[in-house]
This record gives sequence, structure tokens and C-alpha cells, in this order.
Amino acid sequence: MDYNRSHVIRYHGYAIVGDKRSYPPNGQCELCGEKRRLVYHHWDNDNFKLGLWLCPHCHILAEKTEKGITSEKYLQLKAEVEAQEVRVSERIKV
Repeated sequence: MDYNRSHVIRYHGYAIVGDKRSYPPNGQCELCGEKRRLVYHHWDNDNFKLGLWLCPHCHILAEKTEKGITSEKYLQLKAEVEAQEVRVSERIKV
């Protein structure tokens, strides 16, 4: 089986073709190690070899991280919501 794959995307109406890194022979996500269907996440349209084979969950995480949405931000927002909820609950008890 040939694990080398080409990648075609549409970018501003143009087709861009490039070579990806080889598909992992063990079929495991390169981030979490899960053995699931993998998708290729790349971050450089000029060099498709700059990418990772990720499970769908990790691919979403990678996309969000690239957009500046990090787990630290999520945890900060979660803590703020929980703190606000505690303040509201304390007001209701009085």
C-alpha cells in the first residue's frame, strides 16, 4: 500500500497541490495516539510536508489553537463562569 498522498485544496479559487507527509503506518493520531480515521492538518500552503496526521478531535483542537483559541483560554473562561455562578448562588441563599 502506498502511504504517500497528494493534497489538493481550494485557496481563493485556485487549486493548490502538494505532497503530504507519509500516513502513519500504525494508523494512530500523531497527537493523542488514538487509532481512528485520520485527517491531515497542515499549516503552510507552500509546503504540505509541514503537517500532522490527526484524529478528528485533535484536528479540531489544532484548528482552534491556530486561531488563538487555546485550552488556557477555555479554562480561564470556565473559571470565570463558575465564579460568577457561585456569586449568584450566594445572593439567592440570602
